[in-house]
Amino acid sequence: MDGMVRTPAEAAPAVAAGERLEMAENQISEAVRATGQGFVLCGSSSLALDFIRGVASEAVVVGHGLILFGLANLPSLQNSGVVVFFLMSGFIIPYSSFMKARKDSTYGFGSYFIDRFSRIYVGFVPGLACVLLLDVISQGYFPGEYAYSDAFDVRTFVGNLLMLQDHPVFDVAAKLTAGTSWLTSFGSARPFWTVAIEWWIYMVFGLMAFSTRRWRRSPVYWLALAVVAIGPAYNLVGGRGNGLSVMWGAGLLIYLLMARYPFLLSKERALAAGLALVVVAMARLVWARTPYDVLYALLLAGAMYFILSAIQAGNAHVSRWIFVPIKAVSDYSYTLYLVHYYSAPQN
Repeated sequence: MDGMVRTPAEAAPAVAAGERLEMAENQISEAVRATGQGFVLCGSSSLALDFIRGVASEAVVVGHGLILFGLANLPSLQNSGVVVFFLMSGFIIPYSSFMKARKDSTYGFGSYFIDRFSRIYVGFVPGLACVLLLDVISQGYFPGEYAYSDAFDVRTFVGNLLMLQDHPVFDVAAKLTAGTSWLTSFGSARPFWTVAIEWWIYMVFGLMAFSTRRWRRSPVYWLALAVVAIGPAYNLVGGRGNGLSVMWGAGLLIYLLMARYPFLLSKERALAAGLALVVVAMARLVWARTPYDVLYALLLAGAMYFILSAIQAGNAHVSRWIFVPIKAVSDYSYTLYLVHYYSAPQN
């Protein structure tokens, strides 16, 4: 930097500091991965998570439907569904990816990236194409009523494919120029901004949890981590859905608690605690008037932890007549979330 050659003694503190930082990160990563050793969800718990995911997707659809038809909306019903989705994601992604890592010693960031890319884009690309088709039809039949012309262009379409919709860079630029975001969700697909937030959270988590020690020594790793962390970091304090990164982290906290302390209370007490926290969370929602509230999310996370703990302890047999419809709704939840909004008004 200053043109001077440093002696080994002068360079040692900087090297030691870098090694300590790397060791700390390795220890955190290994500790998190080791936390889940031996932790496996029982069939009833998996079905309960499918049920919650299905209910959350229907809450989003119903909430937007109430707005569309001008009916009184429950306290941000659709946004509550989004919060639950992020809590669920924060639990399920670490659980499933660490499970794969325990079974396959070669599982790393590359494998993780392929898993997440496949999960997001297999539904997202057809969903984007579906919105394109529906919006073209809407503009053809109702040209005077189509309200999303500013977001219906090639730039926005490509930007959504790259998960750049409502990215903090564009949000901050809009605030500085007192204008609207340069790149938002494509056309009438208003909920797509949440998919972008989730995608960048996936990338941050994957880089921190599954990068090799050799890669962490490279400046490229830290540059990549800084770039992908822009969205999740900004979402902690601003942007749409302020705090969704925290809510994803609350889901991760559920996973860590379930892995280390699956039976903190007896089955009956855990169920009672979970239901009590649900009631308190609903009271907090009414008081806060927004689901994008950290305390509300933490209360829901506590409720999910205790309810899952009770279900894990019981592991009751579930009839096929219950299992099949819940699984079907859950499997369709992501697709439903992507395409349900094309005819609804902008929120």
